[in-house]
Amino acid sequence: MPVLGTAIVRVLDTVAATTGRSEKALAAGIPHHAVHLHPAHHAGYYPGARPLHLKLVFASDGQILGAQATGSEVVDKRIDVIATAIRAGMTVQDLAELELA
Repeated sequence: MPVLGTAIVRVLDTVAATTGRSEKALAAGIPHHAVHLHPAHHAGYYPGARPLHLKLVFASDGQILGAQATGSEVVDKRIDVIATAIRAGMTVQDLAELELA
């Protein structure tokens, strides 16, 4: 299996992570879609929730191709789940139905 290239970096209070292919890598003729999500890093009813910026890249059939995320916390957890989903051959529909803490 090819390496997904999952990586993470922290610069001061900002964390950035990636897994799989980026839109730029796919621009050379591979049809894809991207969705930009901006959830809080934890449940909104719990005090101190901060924004997380997540981009999920997927094929027309729902195959997950890659993701990138930035935020102050739990970026690693989100990217690890997506990297696992890619490796398991899950689709965006499967990802949406996961029950996670």
